[in-house]
Amino acid sequence: MMKNFKYYFSAIAIFAMLFTSCSTDDESSVIENQEQATLSFASALNDLMDNATKQSVGDLIPLCSDDAPAYVHVVLTGEENVGEMGDPLMIPVNETPIEEDGEMVYFTEESADLELTPGDYQLTYFAVFSEDDVLIWIAPVSGGELADFVDTPLPLDISLGAGVKKYVDVEVLCFDDRLVNEYGYLFFDIIGKEAFEYCFFVNYCDDDGRHYPGYYEVTITLDDGTVLYDGVTNTVSTEGEDPSAEPLCFALPNIASYGDDVEYIHYEVTLLDWDDVYGTVGEYTESGSLSRNDIEANFDGDDNVDYEHIRFNCGDTPPPADDDDDDVPNDDDNCPNVYNPDQENSDNDSHGDACDNCPFVDNEDQADTDGDGVGDACDQCPGEDDTIDDNDNGIPDCLEDDNGGGDDPVADLDDCETAFMVGNYTLQDLELGNARWGWALNFDGEDGTYEYNIYAGAAQNDTDKGTLVGVVTLEVDGDDVEVEIDLYGGVDAEGGHIYFDDEDAPTTTAPGQFGDELSEFDDIETWSTEYSGDGDFWLVVHLDVCPDESEL
Repeated sequence: MMKNFKYYFSAIAIFAMLFTSCSTDDESSVIENQEQATLSFASALNDLMDNATKQSVGDLIPLCSDDAPAYVHVVLTGEENVGEMGDPLMIPVNETPIEEDGEMVYFTEESADLELTPGDYQLTYFAVFSEDDVLIWIAPVSGGELADFVDTPLPLDISLGAGVKKYVDVEVLCFDDRLVNEYGYLFFDIIGKEAFEYCFFVNYCDDDGRHYPGYYEVTITLDDGTVLYDGVTNTVSTEGEDPSAEPLCFALPNIASYGDDVEYIHYEVTLLDWDDVYGTVGEYTESGSLSRNDIEANFDGDDNVDYEHIRFNCGDTPPPADDDDDDVPNDDDNCPNVYNPDQENSDNDSHGDACDNCPFVDNEDQADTDGDGVGDACDQCPGEDDTIDDNDNGIPDCLEDDNGGGDDPVADLDDCETAFMVGNYTLQDLELGNARWGWALNFDGEDGTYEYNIYAGAAQNDTDKGTLVGVVTLEVDGDDVEVEIDLYGGVDAEGGHIYFDDEDAPTTTAPGQFGDELSEFDDIETWSTEYSGDGDFWLVVHLDVCPDESEL
């Protein structure tokens, strides 16, 4: 007896099938196969045998049974590692099979763990279990005698492209103790097959014409009545200022026996109540049927898929105004005149970062007394133009000194002080819970070399109150970042700290929690790291400086 288990990998979804047919093979003995299975899978299968009541003592080949498959265990390595031998990934099998070409076909449930980064992978472990946790089929591994009875033993090389729906041939086997005297073996073929992705998105309009994202469920069946998906609901959220809803995407079988224009897949989309958003709604359902041509019509280029957009109760009401064309209506847009589809709002006022004159400080009134585009709440040079930056380092000229006099500047430091590199945000701007002075740099620029002053004792971030004690030279080159700290004469550093993050501003004003500690030095100190290379990161340089006793 032969069984075919179809297993499918995708950068977006997972889809698997099980076919059955019959054959036998009498070429090897039971003992030989048991030894070979032991060599390949001993540690994993011995653990599984403790709960497998149909397996003989010491028999490491799974016993065949009439049990339906309930779930599979897999281990993948590559761009992302999925599962491991001690803890493989479990994927449930849909309990409702469909009939295809006279055979019953099982599908695995969709698994978020197999929404994978495109790249090269290896399938190193594949096993099928019944509902009673009995191992019923397993894939042999290359290098053993059992591998000679299949065309493609593990590991299997898989090349996964972006947006690709891909089947991979995997052959699995079990030992049938009902044929033990004939030394019979079963082999399970994995047969490649392509699947489609099809997505839905729903809007609901109330009686006043206001548009809302929809909370909905989708049921999908085949032409013969087989249910592929039953009552699947989309993910919704009320976090933040505005409700949000995600599209629902499904893997649909590409059944070659149907013509391109034959509608063999049928769907029903039903709007659900959403108490926190639009409340209770009436009965809103839309049904439709899809052919292969209908599905492919939603493909956008080689990698992308457009969703089927369904609008309930919206009638002929024109869509709401969206002046910046970011797909967020003006009434819901935190920057109605600036394109910002992500609606990022770091300080949680009503103004998105893209149009907020103090994106990290809650300043609802957006007051800007000196009219320089920097709000009063975060203006480091009130009464002066913060946008003037002659050396393009992101720091207003009003905060920068001429870096001392001559080639060998000397700092006039009387006592030990805390020092910070000047940045384009004060620590108070970041609203971290106290009034400690200091600066953070949100670098947003191109590769190059930039200089930043270091001030000691600049209380309230007032450089006039502090002492210029050195310069930081920042070198940005691709994904490499180098920080060189050059202290002026007459100053030593007793130590210090550096904060660096590719995305996030610091969440504390305590230098000891910045992450990287600097040892004491008396002239130049260099620190380096790597990052994403996108030209955007956060940097804080803190020092504890004292007068150089040798020069007193």
